[in-house]
Amino acid sequence: MLDGKLWGDATYANDHLVMKWNAAWDSCNADRSPENCAGAWTDNEWSGKVAGGSGQTWHYKIVWSATCDAGEALTDGGYCVWGSYEVLMDQGRDPTFGPGDIWFAHANPAGYGN
Repeated sequence: MLDGKLWGDATYANDHLVMKWNAAWDSCNADRSPENCAGAWTDNEWSGKVAGGSGQTWHYKIVWSATCDAGEALTDGGYCVWGSYEVLMDQGRDPTFGPGDIWFAHANPAGYGN
């Protein structure tokens, strides 16, 4: 991002991204077996509430899911992504869409489990 752009666009260049994940996430990405993937999670927090930022904020909670891995339908408010993962929470704010929070996923329960 040396040119002041992110993906060719200056809109998000000053925004901050914090990503956290556990060891099972690394193991699962190295070898996608149920044994390696059980308990895998990542948490991504995007903040454009900084000087020169986009003004957007987003928070994602993602876990490995045997349900998604089997191609079964989810009924608890999450959605499958990348084939084997479930998005438990996809929530944020975008001032171009007006005030307030925008929710694309809010699974029940929304925690990472054990």
